[in-house]
Amino acid sequence: MPRQCFSFILLTLLTLISPLATSQSDPFANSSTSGDSFLTVDQAYQTDVSVINEQLTRIHWQITDGYYLYRHAFKVKINGDNITDAVTIPEGLAKQDEYFGDVNVYYQQAEIDITSQPASAYDLSVTYQGCADAGLCYPPETIHYRVDPSTGSVALADSSGGNTSAVTAIPVAPAIANDGNSSIFVIIIFALLGGMILNLMPCVLPVLSLKALAMNNQDIEHSRQQSWAYTAGVVISFVAIALLLIILRSLGEAIGWGFQLQTPWFVALLAYLFLFLGLAMAGYTELGSSLMGAGQSLTQGNSRQSSFFTGVLATVVASPCTAPFMGAATGYALTQSTPVAIIVFASLGLGMALPMLLISYIPSLHDKLPKPGAWMIRFKEFLAFPLYATALWLLWVVGRQTGIDGAITVLGGGILIAYALWAWRGKSKARVTAIVALLAAFYPLANNQLQPLSQQNSVADSEYQVFSESYLAELQQQGKPVFINFTADWCITCLANEKTALSTERVQGFFKQQGIVALKGDWTNYNPEITATLAKHGRGGVPLYLFYPADSQQPIILPQLLTADIIEDQIMDSL
Repeated sequence: MPRQCFSFILLTLLTLISPLATSQSDPFANSSTSGDSFLTVDQAYQTDVSVINEQLTRIHWQITDGYYLYRHAFKVKINGDNITDAVTIPEGLAKQDEYFGDVNVYYQQAEIDITSQPASAYDLSVTYQGCADAGLCYPPETIHYRVDPSTGSVALADSSGGNTSAVTAIPVAPAIANDGNSSIFVIIIFALLGGMILNLMPCVLPVLSLKALAMNNQDIEHSRQQSWAYTAGVVISFVAIALLLIILRSLGEAIGWGFQLQTPWFVALLAYLFLFLGLAMAGYTELGSSLMGAGQSLTQGNSRQSSFFTGVLATVVASPCTAPFMGAATGYALTQSTPVAIIVFASLGLGMALPMLLISYIPSLHDKLPKPGAWMIRFKEFLAFPLYATALWLLWVVGRQTGIDGAITVLGGGILIAYALWAWRGKSKARVTAIVALLAAFYPLANNQLQPLSQQNSVADSEYQVFSESYLAELQQQGKPVFINFTADWCITCLANEKTALSTERVQGFFKQQGIVALKGDWTNYNPEITATLAKHGRGGVPLYLFYPADSQQPIILPQLLTADIIEDQIMDSL
């Protein structure tokens, strides 16, 4: 199948990629995404609020050609309270919408009249949502105003009601025009920040720590050459991922960031890689060039080539992670033309490599690196343990994907790899057994014996029900508030949010108290319905957290990093 074939290509690119394997031409110039250019929300929908008289205030939208607003998405609050009975919304144009079915929409312009309002100044919040005919659906947008009917004044305000000359908001999943330089600049900043945060992930830290230590006995000029080679490895790897995503999506595959981890054999290979690196760091075996020239850079390499492959390896080990700000960046990139998508993914890679560049270009940081000594051997051996822990976690992911038999198969393969590395140091007959052991370890993967389960057990628990679009529609028809957790077992950020917030007694008790139905969209294995839902809300991967109030079909999008306070505050604000 195409997705499995390209998962194999991805593994090959990320472990053996060469900087020469790039093309100056754009093979996707005729794809459906290459011609799309979308406006920002403010550009597509120009909002104006005016006080007609002391009893009537009017909200007006001027809608750009090719865009429309949903009637059912309008939501108006005065001083934080819904005012459904005091709002007049005219009928719109009937439309069969690909996202929401039979709806009423507005082209060119739309108006809402507030027919009952306080006599004194009040806080007004207006929520709306629209789409482009070209296929992009924006997330709900909320604007806050301070309105004084007695004087007829209207001022933009922040979410707390404070007056401001302009509303400054960072969109959760922005829809941005290719020619909007300022908006693209914001997304590039998102990508840089998301890439930098990836360095904090536990599976990436050992790689970066060893590379930083390798720079501590070099002069600053040599360190700069190393850091640029490392940056090239990271950036080229991210661009390779972008190209594969674009190819697969152009072939009709419903995929996003982290798609390769939906293939169990790829996860198993990552587990073997972490086990191998951990054994090497612990001194169990040396990483000879005949086995993995890239890996040698972690312990012995000081050349630009070794730094380049360390960057490739850092990208590989970061692949299960989605950092804050990455969701908006990748979601935006996957709706744009190929050159723009490459720029965004390259920015992610540059952000991830930025700490190394800073160390090499800021003498005070470079001088603070620990001096070399015998302690480095001990420290290198210690770094094996987080790699072992990552391999164990990936083994657990395989178990969630394929069941206990699949996990045992991978565990047995890990034992065979450890034996092969031990036997390789022996005589010729022992090396023959090492080769046989390696073949036996990788045979189940090559023979496609790791098959995903048809149903994810992680969904069917006491906390969540299984997500589907049809079930969500059924709950909304019943007037029930719904919280949806889009997650995956290989997503570290998702697991952290579940352990620290979503699965706590406090949050679960809050859901029950408010009558909120909790659904889980498990993206651990390939699921095109979930992928389509993520794309509908401007996301290219997980995590994504949505809350649907009982009186609205439009969700509130929660942040990617959650606490119990954030969940309760944002949900209560929308009720």
